[in-house]
Amino acid sequence: MKFTSKILVVANGIFSLKGKIAELFKSDSMIICCDGAVEKLVEGGYKPNLIIGDLDSISSKYKREYKDILIHIDDQDNNDLDKTLSWLEDKGIEAVTIVGADGARDDHTLGNILLLLENKFSFELDMRTRAGIFTVMNTSLIGRDGNASYTKTFESRENQSVSIFCTNRDAILSSNGLMYELDGFQFKKLHSASLNKAESNKFSITCNKNDTLILVYREN
Repeated sequence: MKFTSKILVVANGIFSLKGKIAELFKSDSMIICCDGAVEKLVEGGYKPNLIIGDLDSISSKYKREYKDILIHIDDQDNNDLDKTLSWLEDKGIEAVTIVGADGARDDHTLGNILLLLENKFSFELDMRTRAGIFTVMNTSLIGRDGNASYTKTFESRENQSVSIFCTNRDAILSSNGLMYELDGFQFKKLHSASLNKAESNKFSITCNKNDTLILVYREN
């Protein structure tokens, strides 16, 4: 199977086929379902290109209908979203957008968000929720261009709520374009850089450390 450079991963949570998220389904992205998410996808009028997971949440009907595009991964240590992203790791993909990773259960939602902070994937990665977007800033990907510093610019709007999370306590961050600028900032707690705001239509985050994941949230 030939992969497109952009992938839309549909997790088995709650997602709307209206508004901003609906626009993602109308793009040229390949659609990959995490196990039972195919039920909601098909009910919404779309078809998957692949279905990945332990296949314990998908009906017999869809197992038969989509038997040629099933990828069975029997790994009880990781959830279906983790399995899907790990399976995509060596496929030469540039960017992955996740929908449906929130809403069904709070523990699943938290687990999926933490997954973004714990796994260094080789592609750009963001997660669209009903309330906003989590974008992973992976300084290793920025560093591939030979840059000495690691800076990423984010689209925003004036007064848009922004929160930043990072588990690397040695990382030093600075920002440009936020109401409360980060200047030589280090995380004492995971939520220490939350509840900020953007000042205009873009802002940037700079980090001094390679091999570091920074999770940036922007409200819808």
